Amino acid sequence: MEQEGDMTTIPPSDWGKKPKKARKCPRCGAESIADIMYGMPDNTPELQEALKKGELSLGGCCVSDDSPRWECNEWGKTWGKTWGRRSWLR
Repeated sequence: MEQEGDMTTIPPSDWGKKPKKARKCPRCGAESIADIMYGMPDNTPELQEALKKGELSLGGCCVSDDSPRWECNEWGKTWGKTWGRRSWLR
């Protein structure tokens, strides 16, 4: 169960959702972008499918102020900041 203010859990219903503003890789312009999930998620079929589709990337269990928010599926560049982005977590 997700707790209020929990910055490590993205509910399955939000996997692969993009913000209203289109996202592109700042280096190559690719639109295939994965949200980076932090924490220790359960290894569910839904998680495996989201990883396979490139909707999610696992960022590890530690989150800091400089932890990136997105990863380019074309070449692996990460960018954006996770902290303070509560709008993408429900």
